[in-house]
Amino acid sequence: MSSIKEDAVVYANCINEIKTRLAIVKRPPSKDFLEGVFYLEFMCLQIRKICELFAFSTLTANRQEYMKLRKEFEKDWSFSRIIESVSKVNEKYFPEPLEPVLDQTGKPTIYEGIKNDFLTIEDIKKIYSLCCDLVHAQNHYKDLDDFYPRKCEEFLAWMERFRDWRERFIKLLNCHVIGVNTIELKRIYITYMHSDDVNAKVEVISCK
Repeated sequence: MSSIKEDAVVYANCINEIKTRLAIVKRPPSKDFLEGVFYLEFMCLQIRKICELFAFSTLTANRQEYMKLRKEFEKDWSFSRIIESVSKVNEKYFPEPLEPVLDQTGKPTIYEGIKNDFLTIEDIKKIYSLCCDLVHAQNHYKDLDDFYPRKCEEFLAWMERFRDWRERFIKLLNCHVIGVNTIELKRIYITYMHSDDVNAKVEVISCK
């Protein structure tokens, strides 16, 4: 069975995959790639996977307590079920976004909590639901006339959503602490960073 520090590394791996997928979301549409609704479906798939990875990361950070609730936790896949279960074992499971305060040399000295304009768990649930609607194939017996975007302004609205979701995910995860409900450990501190070629760094913080 993995140790708490090993779980923290797995947590960082989840964050790194989120980072990779957010980089894809940043890319503009290309005529050589996908167009129209197919592009939207691809982007929604990436956002949906990001939401699922977020759920998996909360499971990872709280694995020791989570496994008491669900013994075959490694088989869990449901976004909603994972979030519900994690919230039962740790009410402070949601990341706390931080912003570094730099000294005169440009190095961070302290970190302050970000108070607004980052994603909440309700936001993530809503994003997940919206993306699932477009990712799944639709029953053609229902009215699909207004389901898929058809006008330019409708596509532009989705593009704006993707940009907004991406920026708010970054604001939430770029530098944060996450609560861990164990006797010997209370929080994991992680730096995500904007640079595409730098992996997320993780530090286990003891409660002692």
